Amino acid sequence: MSGSFPRVVVTGMGVVSPLGVGIRTHWQRLLDGYCGIVKLSDTAYDPVPCKIAARVPSNELDLSSYRQTS
Repeated sequence: MSGSFPRVVVTGMGVVSPLGVGIRTHWQRLLDGYCGIVKLSDTAYDPVPCKIAARVPSNELDLSSYRQTS
């Protein structure tokens, strides 16, 4: 392999998806047949033409434990 590619170091793995937050939660819900696609029924979405979405469950996100990078 030539030295033209920068080195990459993987320091962790994680999942944030409509099925849940975390590898174990995501994988278990996938195995259990959950679907992350939901109907948007809140009136806040009235202007949006598409009424289905795959949203990340906000009740599973603890934003205080995440750091922001640029």
